[in-house]
Amino acid sequence: MNRPKKNGQDNGADFFRVTAWGQRGETCKKYLLKGKKIAVVGPVTLNTYTKNNGEPGASLEVTATDVEFLSANPGNATQTTVDQQSGYEQVELGDKLPF
Repeated sequence: MNRPKKNGQDNGADFFRVTAWGQRGETCKKYLLKGKKIAVVGPVTLNTYTKNNGEPGASLEVTATDVEFLSANPGNATQTTVDQQSGYEQVELGDKLPF
């Protein structure tokens, strides 16, 4: 998740490990690509560990109970256009579905 910019400065991003099991996991494996937008619903777990330098570390993991694809995989699309004002990608799939 990208953090909002403050005073024109980039504040970085937050990364979450997401685990999806069964058919949901197979669908994600088949159709998700790095950078694609999705919505994930599920319980969050805090994992703690020790880094290589001996300092403590922590990560958040979401176990997906529901995944919604918010942007389509252009590899399955017959035509794509990007709305310059909103930045959203409009995809014409014909009879092909991305999931």
